[in-house]
Amino acid sequence: MRKKQFQLKNYIWVTGIFILSIIAGILIFFTCVQQSVEVSFRKQMLNDVSRQSEHLETILGIHYQYLQEIAAVMGKSEDLFCQENMDRLTSLYNETDLERVALIDAKGNAHYDTGVVKNVSHRRYFQDALSGQQTLSDPLESSIDQETRVVLGVPIFKDGEVIGVLGGSYNVTVLSHMLFDDLFYGEGDTLVVKQDGTIIAQEEGDSQQKREISYGGNLLNYYEEKNINQAQTLNMLKSDFKEGKEGLVQLGLDDTSKSDYYLAYTPLGMNDWMICYIVPVKAAQKSYSFIRKYEAVFMLAFCVLVTVLIVYIVRKNSADKAELLR
Repeated sequence: MRKKQFQLKNYIWVTGIFILSIIAGILIFFTCVQQSVEVSFRKQMLNDVSRQSEHLETILGIHYQYLQEIAAVMGKSEDLFCQENMDRLTSLYNETDLERVALIDAKGNAHYDTGVVKNVSHRRYFQDALSGQQTLSDPLESSIDQETRVVLGVPIFKDGEVIGVLGGSYNVTVLSHMLFDDLFYGEGDTLVVKQDGTIIAQEEGDSQQKREISYGGNLLNYYEEKNINQAQTLNMLKSDFKEGKEGLVQLGLDDTSKSDYYLAYTPLGMNDWMICYIVPVKAAQKSYSFIRKYEAVFMLAFCVLVTVLIVYIVRKNSADKAELLR
């Protein structure tokens, strides 16, 4: 009888160890799956923000090419401000998305498509373009219509020398329309910011995030106020912005270390601008939520089977004890 009891205890111990080993293996497997999922959507976010950067750079590149072609034709004229060149300004305005275009001489006198003339020699975009560079300005308030615009400028060459600048401008709202707004089910925010965190453009939307951070605000200051316990992450973010590096961080929106949002960022390749994409963690993981459902179903089925096995062992043990007593 003692021998049978000893064998039964060993059987229970072996079974228990076997079940615990299976549970440990399952937990390790689930952990690896979750890590793999996190790596996947991190890569997806970095890929999305890179696509956004390439998309915006391509659109700006098309307009630069158009401006350069017109500038090349203007440079062949005897008189830079001849009627043909002024007509080209009007045509450029009518046939492109540029909201203002101007022909600027070497002294900075800008002749706009509207007929207005003003001096822009103090503007950095003019100075850079006059030195032979293709330029893109930070947002500037227009003295003509008080709209906030970004200016694309290309030099006009004649006999190898720069004789003027051809400029075209976007309203920052138009710049915002160039940004994607449908990534991760439209729950994220796409922004263009300077290295210091100042927001230059933001795709439109009605989320709480969009209402709290908008054009002219500072993205870095916003998260610094919301995350007093994530100083190390924010310092790394500031350093990456300053050095023009791409990356991805997790940030919260309260005074705890809880991570509610992913922030992916990459340099635009123009000026010191950065493209940023901010998305809630839940939205980023939504594409992989089916994995958790399968895990839950599997764990439920496994728990039911283990329960049935334990009940069987207990009943078997009780039956063996009753048999021994009889």
